[in-house]
Amino acid sequence: MFRDAGREYDVSLRDGSRGKLGFALGDLALDNAFTRHARSLNALGFGIISFAGLPGAPERSMLWTQTPTDTAMTLADGDRQPDTELQHLIAKYLAMYFADIASIAPELGEPRIKPMDVPLPR
Repeated sequence: MFRDAGREYDVSLRDGSRGKLGFALGDLALDNAFTRHARSLNALGFGIISFAGLPGAPERSMLWTQTPTDTAMTLADGDRQPDTELQHLIAKYLAMYFADIASIAPELGEPRIKPMDVPLPR
């Protein structure tokens, strides 16, 4: 389901807590709920953001989709929205991730963050 483009970043919050943000790049060539959702948005690419040890983070991974006009974040059903500080970290590290995988997925370009709290596809 995912292309060979996973990255993990150590991050620090202002209160001194540390954790990890993980990013994975989905494969639009496959046919599953995630790719159908991404295609319904006319996505250039999609993937997953995971959280480890970060207070205020969603319980489950979030889906990101990059479209020609924006980057959307989709939460799992009933999961909590990341707090403001974590949203800023996600945006910062998603930009780093896109730069890190530019040779693998140049179509993504720069992220254009637009948080969403709609449920993940089943």
